[in-house]
Amino acid sequence: MITNDAQTECKDPTRRQNAGNRRVLGRTHQGAGERCQAFRHVMAALCSILLATSADVRAQARGPAADNERESAFVEALRQEDPAGAERYITLRDARAKAVGELERAQQRYNAVGPELRAVALPQLRQAQRTYAESSLALLEFLDARDRRLLENYQVEMSRINKILEERARARDEFQRLLRGN
Repeated sequence: MITNDAQTECKDPTRRQNAGNRRVLGRTHQGAGERCQAFRHVMAALCSILLATSADVRAQARGPAADNERESAFVEALRQEDPAGAERYITLRDARAKAVGELERAQQRYNAVGPELRAVALPQLRQAQRTYAESSLALLEFLDARDRRLLENYQVEMSRINKILEERARARDEFQRLLRGN
């Protein structure tokens, strides 16, 4: 037996649209609003992952304006999702950008000096390379941790949706048995 907790009339008076939770043979199913909201959260998280992950090849093919626009969109999405995480990301991103600048300057100094002075410039170059590597690793670790959290959330949502599908399959079987007269 199907009972509706809340119903609204459709344009066609012979049909009724479910506006709340439904009870099907004693089981309560979520309303469409809750499923839509969960779907929106999953889609927003997927979009933020796609914005966060970018290959170097794609980054080289695009212009700086497009990169800045994507970066701004990612930071904004991250701020809405996790304001403290967004600030951490900005700090890590800025530290990496600073390390890139220092590395470029150290490489220029190293290349500008003659072979006899390269031994003096080499320790500075190596330190700039280490700083760049450390800042890049910190940024990658941040993004990996964030992506792992998102994957956990997706797995929870997928489990919840699979349970709903299983409930519907059981309800469908019960209805088919009722139609056959069993």
